[in-house]
Amino acid sequence: MCGDSHLPPAPSVGDAVAIIHMRPENGDMALISGQSWRCQLSNYFATAEEANTQLMYETKPEWWRGDMKVRIYAYGTPSDSGEGEQNNPILQQMLIQYNEANSSSVGRKLELHAGGEGIIGRTMSVEVQGRVIGEGIIGRL
Repeated sequence: MCGDSHLPPAPSVGDAVAIIHMRPENGDMALISGQSWRCQLSNYFATAEEANTQLMYETKPEWWRGDMKVRIYAYGTPSDSGEGEQNNPILQQMLIQYNEANSSSVGRKLELHAGGEGIIGRTMSVEVQGRVIGEGIIGRL
């Protein structure tokens, strides 16, 4: 990760964004190729009772009809490049349960900064029905 290591990380409040670019090679899911999905990660709504980061979106994509898995990788490179996960190990994996609202809890508080345990600059992938359907880089909003 980049940045000055002698500086403390920015507070883990605020928002991050990931533009998930859909993979065209997913057979029957080829209709989503060339599309992207914008999702926002937010710690603004954390309370003493609910300290989890929220995944927020304007519209729920048509491909999201059940629970989905979100993975955050160690580096900002494609998760399937080179020799597989050995080159870009999974740091965190979360099951996001389907609901009708335009936000979902990720089940834990994510560090929304760069460096250390922060997720800014890392790759995020989305898996639905056992297949990774897209990925993107997490950035500051």
